[in-house]
Amino acid sequence: MGRGKDFSEDTRLKCVLWSDRYCCLCGKACGPDIEIAHIDLEGGNDLDNAIPVCYYCHATREDITRSILVETDTELES
Repeated sequence: MGRGKDFSEDTRLKCVLWSDRYCCLCGKACGPDIEIAHIDLEGGNDLDNAIPVCYYCHATREDITRSILVETDTELES
């Protein structure tokens, strides 16, 4: 299942409201400066594959799935 160009407006809105406009990777309060990224680049454009991130995290974290797994593993080891 390849992904299309973008998430629907409904998916984007739900994702932004769910996160309260905070980046889910670094925790930064973003206000209107937030983007919705694909968790799995090969996944679809549904809410289960959407994650709100700041511009910096979206630009620098090529593989968001890997970033999430590494951060989760690190937290579990602590």
